[in-house]
Amino acid sequence: MAGGSATAGGSATAGGSAMAGGAASAGGSANPVCDPLTLPPADAVFVAASGVDSSSGDAPSPVLTVSRAIKLATDSAPIRPVVISDESFTEDLRFLNLDAGLRVLGGFQRVTGTSWQRGCRGPSVFNTPSPVGLIVENSASLALSDLYVQAASANSSGLFGGSSFGAAINNATVTLTNMTLRAGNGGDGGSPLSPSPPTAASCAVVTSTTVVVQGAGGADGGPGGLGTFGVADYQPVQAPPGGRGLDGGTGTAGGLGTTLSGCAGGCSCAGSTCNTGTRMTVQSLPGLAGCGGTGGLPGQGGGGGGASVGLLVTGASQVVLERSFVRSGAGGNGALGAAGASGAAGSTGQMGANATCWANCTGDCGNGGANCGAGYMSSAGTTVPGGTPGSQGGTGGRGGAGGPGAGGPSYGIVTVGTSVVLSSDAGVSFGPGGGWGGDPVRRAPAAPQVGF
Repeated sequence: MAGGSATAGGSATAGGSAMAGGAASAGGSANPVCDPLTLPPADAVFVAASGVDSSSGDAPSPVLTVSRAIKLATDSAPIRPVVISDESFTEDLRFLNLDAGLRVLGGFQRVTGTSWQRGCRGPSVFNTPSPVGLIVENSASLALSDLYVQAASANSSGLFGGSSFGAAINNATVTLTNMTLRAGNGGDGGSPLSPSPPTAASCAVVTSTTVVVQGAGGADGGPGGLGTFGVADYQPVQAPPGGRGLDGGTGTAGGLGTTLSGCAGGCSCAGSTCNTGTRMTVQSLPGLAGCGGTGGLPGQGGGGGGASVGLLVTGASQVVLERSFVRSGAGGNGALGAAGASGAAGSTGQMGANATCWANCTGDCGNGGANCGAGYMSSAGTTVPGGTPGSQGGTGGRGGAGGPGAGGPSYGIVTVGTSVVLSSDAGVSFGPGGGWGGDPVRRAPAAPQVGF
């Protein structure tokens, strides 16, 4: 997938774009108006790497996690701001179902045990365990500033690659100031198991076929398409399967049966004597040709790679970016489709059934004439051999291989639905899109995605 930023209208920009106002540096967003002597709000809930969540959250006794600080801040009336020290944290940031007015201020320096000031040394850094670093949902008028969020790279999840998002915002109004949002890499897609070959043919038939036809192989599946974006999610798709192999043809015809005349026909009793009736001709059966083998089952398509998106905005959201930087990682590679199964071998031909020619009717007419019959109680009659076997049936064709999964896209910003992203002095960049299954080099698909 070509990297880029998706606009509110649903089309992606193949080359990517810096948001209006200029681009921020890759290392973070600069704050040209930072005053290191700025003091935090006196009524704030404070967060520090040395904090303890059982603490009160005031300046001398900060808590450890943002989630605890949110609870303390929103349980107050009015809502208190949250101040975070300019240290590194390992925590997923989640702002869910919040009333209007919460402010989260990162980048503050804890000078002494009780004294905090702006410091201007850099943002508060969050290396999140989750591949979705920041989630804001169903919240109004949330303001976040001076946070550096690095989401984890995604893993594969069965057949499909997982996706990584620096931030995912749904049905919320948010202002992001001096923020850096970085997605990890999308996970690679998975390959399905190959199907088992069919059971060899076992039948034999009478035929007039003169040429054995081998089953043609099934067509390989085409490349997979791109997935779709949802709320904090990207759903890769599986590539199409291959075609089933065609069945092999019937073997060539066997030899004709043999005829022998003068054989005993109907037997009847005249008194106590078993008499031979009209003489007849006996014919053995023709040889049988082998049946064609069943065509192989097709391979299933490879799974698509996961996406990497710096900022995903969905629902009726409005996001304002001020002096912020958004970057995606690499999209996950698609996976190879499974190979199709080999076709089954055709069955071998079989000799035609023999016939027997009995010279006389023998036996007695006791037991109501039941003992009067051709060859009754006599030595074996003359064997009339059946036709020679036909040839083996044709082998079924191999099933086609499943198609390669599509590489996952890499976008700076994606909007879905009626969401709007406004910017002021913000930058967007993106990594490479994932490659198709079987392509050893990460590369972008031929065209940008459209129509989210």
